[in-house]
Amino acid sequence: MKQKPFIIGISGESGVGKSTMANIISLFFGEENILAISTDDLHKWERHNPMWSGVTHLNPIANNLELGDSHLEALSNGSPIWRSSYNHKSGWFNAPVKLEAKPIIVVEGLHAFYTDISNALIDLKIFVDVDKNIVTHWKLIRDTEQRGYKYNDVLEIIKKRSHDTAMLKEKQISLADIVVKIDAISQIKNLGDKHESVDISVSIKRNTNKTVPRGLLEFIRTYLCDFKDFTKASEVIGQSIEMCQNGGGNISVKTGDFMIIKASGYDIKDINCLNGYSIIHPTDSRQILN
Repeated sequence: MKQKPFIIGISGESGVGKSTMANIISLFFGEENILAISTDDLHKWERHNPMWSGVTHLNPIANNLELGDSHLEALSNGSPIWRSSYNHKSGWFNAPVKLEAKPIIVVEGLHAFYTDISNALIDLKIFVDVDKNIVTHWKLIRDTEQRGYKYNDVLEIIKKRSHDTAMLKEKQISLADIVVKIDAISQIKNLGDKHESVDISVSIKRNTNKTVPRGLLEFIRTYLCDFKDFTKASEVIGQSIEMCQNGGGNISVKTGDFMIIKASGYDIKDINCLNGYSIIHPTDSRQILN
């Protein structure tokens, strides 16, 4: 008899790094053991649908949360599902694909454990709570560079979503077993400037006595702190002509059993929380060499 999958939910408002948290957890358990799904796939309409003029993505009624619950129930029983993924670059849904349950299921998104059913099915609930100015900063960078939005349009979207953001956060942060809190140590002067130096602090708070896989929280804390040092070092080195001529060269940091390495095609000074790096495990490098 197959063992029931262990389900982890990751929630938080838009642009806080939920996908990054899912990637960290995948590194901890091993990507071969993880099925990661996003609640963005449950949007009722594609980007250019006029329905979005009257409702935001954070509003539960704009998302097919019932379908998400049925998918989660099937996966928790070891059954496969067919699911479309939302393409953030094009704003369209990709064709449905068959997804098989794995030992660890990670569901991340705005409404990861918003419903009674998802709240009951998820074994470990994590809420990513990020300082408002950092969220705005990260979202401006991500949406202008990766999703084709204009700067002022992103600011208008953030303003329009403020009520729904507060509602989403208030409910789910109270349900979370773990809250990962990221605060700004210093003021962000140029919101949306990827070269802006942003010093952050990271804390992890347990809201419940729920059993957490041994070593997971320390791994998350270590990764986030090492990554913070990696991006800060990249900024300092990349802007120094004495240390880094013409933006070339490479930089890496070892965190646990993993390496964070500058990706090809980026100058060192352009590395930030969203772009310009790759993460590998020593096993990956051995496979490449073989």
